[in-house]
Amino acid sequence: LDCFPRKTFFVFDCLSFGGRNRCKDKLPRRLELVNQFCEDMQWHNETNSILIEPQIYYDINQVPTLLKLGTKPIEEHPKLQKSASLRVPSDGIIFISQSLPYKMGYSPLVYKWKFPEMVTIDFAIQRRTGEDQEEFLELFSISTADDGSTEYNSHGIMSPIPEELQESPDFTIIECLRGEDNNRFDLLRIREDRNTPNGTWVVEKQLKSSPVSADEIIRMCSKSKSGRRSNYRSREQRPETTSRDHNPAPSSSNR
Repeated sequence: LDCFPRKTFFVFDCLSFGGRNRCKDKLPRRLELVNQFCEDMQWHNETNSILIEPQIYYDINQVPTLLKLGTKPIEEHPKLQKSASLRVPSDGIIFISQSLPYKMGYSPLVYKWKFPEMVTIDFAIQRRTGEDQEEFLELFSISTADDGSTEYNSHGIMSPIPEELQESPDFTIIECLRGEDNNRFDLLRIREDRNTPNGTWVVEKQLKSSPVSADEIIRMCSKSKSGRRSNYRSREQRPETTSRDHNPAPSSSNR
C-alpha cells in the first residue's frame, strides 16, 4: 500500500515457512509464523524504507466495534488492538475458523461480508450507440460454452458514459456498484489489475441476493458468542487489488 509515509505490506497468512508446507496448520499457529516472519523482516530492513505488518485478526466479540467504524479509516480505537490496517478504508469483514487448516479454492466455511453499499461487480465494457445516437456502455460477464468457447453475457448498461471511461477501449474491466435497479450500474473504479470480468454465475448470484445488513451480522455474532466460545476470528477486508471469484483468502476485518 502506498497510502502511508513508507510503503506498507500486510502479511495475511502463512502457507509455507522454513521449507515446510503450513496449510495443514490451524490459523493460530499460522499467525504465529506470520508474526515471526514480520519480526525477522524488520531486522533485515536496514534502511527502514518499508513497513511489514502482520494483519490483525479480531475475536468475534469485537465485530460490533469494527462494524460501527464503517468504511472510513481511523488512526486507532481504544477497544481494538493497534494496527496500521485500521488506517486503510474498509469494505467489510472476512470470518475464518480457528480450528481448520487452510483450504485452497472455494470454502463454504470462510464467510466474506461487505457493507451493502460496497457490494461490487466486475464487468467488461463495450461501447454502443442508441437510437438517439447517444453512446452508452454495455456491461458483460464471462462464461464458458459447452464447446469450450468463451461467451460474454450482458447484464445492463452505464449511461451517460463517465468521464474516466471516455477513452477506454472495449473490454476494459471496471468495478461497479449496483444502481437503483438491476439493469443500471455506477462506476467505482477501473480494474487495471484484471483482464477478465466476473463469471456469469457470480454476477447472477449477486443480483439475486439480498444483502445482509450490519445489524444482522452483529445479531449472529452475539448468538455465537452467547451460545459457546466462538471458533471464529475475523479480519477487516481491504478493497481487493487482485480478485478470485471463489477463493476468499483466510483473513480478518477488511481494512
